[in-house]
Amino acid sequence: MNSHFGPQEIVEAFLEAANAHDIDKSLSYLDDRFVFREKGAATGMDKRSMSSLLAWDREIDSQASYEALEILEEEVHGIFSESNSLYRRLGIPKTDCRLTFRVREGRIQEQIIDYVMGDGPTFDDALEPFLSWADEYAPDEIEELQPEGVIVFTAEMAKSWLSLLDRWEADGAPGRIGG
Repeated sequence: MNSHFGPQEIVEAFLEAANAHDIDKSLSYLDDRFVFREKGAATGMDKRSMSSLLAWDREIDSQASYEALEILEEEVHGIFSESNSLYRRLGIPKTDCRLTFRVREGRIQEQIIDYVMGDGPTFDDALEPFLSWADEYAPDEIEELQPEGVIVFTAEMAKSWLSLLDRWEADGAPGRIGG
């Protein structure tokens, strides 16, 4: 299906489908052995898990953009930004990172976060005031949303996060970055 496209066109088509929240079309650009991971990590998110992440992204209206692409044979390197309603509600407009996409035989085999960029507050910095509030006012809910401190990426969990964020905001969003 995608073998007549070059690596850049495949990555761009994947991002276009992801931004349109078309999960099936997004997945069509991923190899069956696809892995999304951080650089240096031995394991990551497989194609099935990526389906759940894309459903999460649909619920939080995630939008990705890129700049400064560099194509090296079957690899696409670049600066990628993501904005979404979760970030905005926590007080950060977007996150930036350097990503590498490895494309083989017309499909993305790997998506690697080389490093997170920026000198502003990190996602963890922005999340901390919300988690502190939730520990006090909604401890059972936050444990369900983040079992053992790990965010579970599903559409239903995204809806639950947004619902709890509604309550935090109704309580004045104490400690939110940027006020």
